[in-house]
Amino acid sequence: MAVHAEESWEQRLEHLRELAKTVPPITRNPERMSGAPVMSESGFKLSADFFHTLWSRLEEERAKRDPSPRLFGRHSSRYSLPYPLDTLPSLDHLVSLVNTVFWASLKREEGRHLSFSVGYEKASSSSSQTFAFTPEGFTSEKLAKMAPAIGSPQSSALVTPDDNGNLVIWGLSRFWGTPFSIKVLDPGQLIVSFGMKNVAAISGSKAVVPIRYGSISSSIWSPFERHNEEDHSAWSDLLFNQVLEVVRAVRRLGHGGALIIVPDGEGWRELVDKPIPYQPSGRYSPVKETLTALQELTKDDSPRSDDRSYYWRMLDEAITSIAQLTAVDGAVVITPDLDVLGFGVKLKAVVEPPECTEIVCIDPLDQTDSLTPVRLGEEFRGTRHQSAARFVFCHKQAVAIVVSQDRNVTAFVWERNERFPKGRLVAHRRLELTLF
Repeated sequence: MAVHAEESWEQRLEHLRELAKTVPPITRNPERMSGAPVMSESGFKLSADFFHTLWSRLEEERAKRDPSPRLFGRHSSRYSLPYPLDTLPSLDHLVSLVNTVFWASLKREEGRHLSFSVGYEKASSSSSQTFAFTPEGFTSEKLAKMAPAIGSPQSSALVTPDDNGNLVIWGLSRFWGTPFSIKVLDPGQLIVSFGMKNVAAISGSKAVVPIRYGSISSSIWSPFERHNEEDHSAWSDLLFNQVLEVVRAVRRLGHGGALIIVPDGEGWRELVDKPIPYQPSGRYSPVKETLTALQELTKDDSPRSDDRSYYWRMLDEAITSIAQLTAVDGAVVITPDLDVLGFGVKLKAVVEPPECTEIVCIDPLDQTDSLTPVRLGEEFRGTRHQSAARFVFCHKQAVAIVVSQDRNVTAFVWERNERFPKGRLVAHRRLELTLF
């Protein structure tokens, strides 16, 4: 049973529940360990091949060196060696973790959908970032009961094996920081991650490992030419990640919205209706001062925890305030530095050039590597998506990120590279599975 993007949460959840009634238990085949991409056509029929391949990919990530700084509490040290062996669950525990989290994601608490993460980590005492308690059994029922206290995929329930080898829940973490985690985005929609990288996705009717990333990070960032260093990585750029945090916040709000990122200059104004209903009288930079302070703290070998926590809270509030602007009908226009240029912006209904009627869609759940163009009007029927795509076609240095009401995320970019030497309008779909 396929689950379509146009379905509401209620329809999607009902389809998943109906499908669950027909699913046999998972069978294991320990003889096969494949390094090739594996897809299961149903999140409820995860094969032994899927889990063996997933564990193998997770082990590859674990064995890599981790150069990224840990900014939170017990993760503040800088790793120069591979993660320890005990940061990755065993194959049996991996199966249990994925299945338990999946079934918990389908439950509701007091009528609410659940959004949370589960992290795998040895038990320790309570700290400023961790609330430890007497361990209890790791079941989908207990996890669903606890999920409202977790609140979001950025916080997590902490799980570890007990002395008998059984998984137990022993604590809650304020910040996502365990090397291995499983994030629940929506009912039946999970992301398995290790070391800050999404490794596998389970989304309703499909389970995929590895996730197909395409070139989305470079596609979003390269038009602005912010960094000239050859070894610079967008993933380690604090500002780039705050742009993604805005998108995450829009998604959490649940009303949908469009975020248009434009380079400095006035060219974009020719492509929107005038007057712009809400635009600042000066330069409005809600995150600049806080972000600068955080960047200075990360240069310190032993930054003060209280200062970090204060500035992260301030940054979170600023990010939320930008995301909240998308609640007004129209787009929010920002710069790569997160300066807000206006909101409630109506994108002009430009004449559609013939080249704009075709668009290449890249989906992380599509393992075929097909880059066949499709018609814009047939692939995206909503006004918000179509106007964002046409805006980027006319302003090729811009990036448009659209969050639909069902919380799917799509980025429209103009790509000119070895794949598209003449340039092509590209839609990167389901970014919630790759960037979050």
